[in-house]
Order: sequence, then structure tokens, then C-alpha cells
Amino acid sequence: MLRLLTVVCICVARWAQAQEPGNLTEFEEGLTFIYKDVIHGREVPIRGALGTFITEDLTFVDNTGSYDVKLDAGREARRSLEGCEVNPFDWKLSDCIISGRAELTVDFPNSSVSDGYEIDLIIFEMTIEERR
Repeated sequence: MLRLLTVVCICVARWAQAQEPGNLTEFEEGLTFIYKDVIHGREVPIRGALGTFITEDLTFVDNTGSYDVKLDAGREARRSLEGCEVNPFDWKLSDCIISGRAELTVDFPNSSVSDGYEIDLIIFEMTIEERR
């Protein structure tokens, strides 16, 4: 996932350099295109911590950041995560370290270039590698 985000950042930076100063509308359109056509709906391998943090909502944390999660890996997967809490400061110290696959989703109605784009994960395949 980090590799995908790095490629996107490089593309955006090069595209922005080629634009005329003050042409923010084209920049916004280009960035929206990247999120809609490159990131949204893409399936990626994941490895990191999965569990709750403060609320009962699931959170995934890895080296690239933290993400809200919708779990679509079945009832058994949800049961296996009971009691797992994430450490947002060092995900490697969290209760449950998982690997698997997820779909990236972008919350377009609540996102913008100025406020940022929130990326969530739909985890559809997972294995608990480590449980503390």
C-alpha cells in the first residue's frame, strides 16, 4: 500500500509542476481523478495491527497510517478479533497483528482537496499472525 501511495504522490507532484501557477481547478480535478480511478476500489495486500482504539469501531494501523475498517471476512474473523486493541503509537506492540487483503475506499461526499481524502479499508481476507 505504501508503494501505491508513493507512486500517487510522485505523479501528483510532477503533474502539479507542469501546470500554470494559480490553476487550482485543474489540480483539484486531477487529484480527484487519481483518488477515484486509481485508489478507490483497488485491492491491496495488508500487514499491520487490527483492533479497537477508544471506540468499538475497528481500526487498522501500519507504517502508512491508521484506517477505519469494515470487516467483510466473515463471522469467524470478527470473533477472532475480540479483545484486540491497537497501539496507535507503535502498531507492532498491538494485541493482534494480521496479514491479508483489503479494498481501498475513499469517502468522496465527506472529502475535498482542501480537507483531504479519507481512505478506509474493507478487509475481506485476513489471518492473525500474532496475538498477545
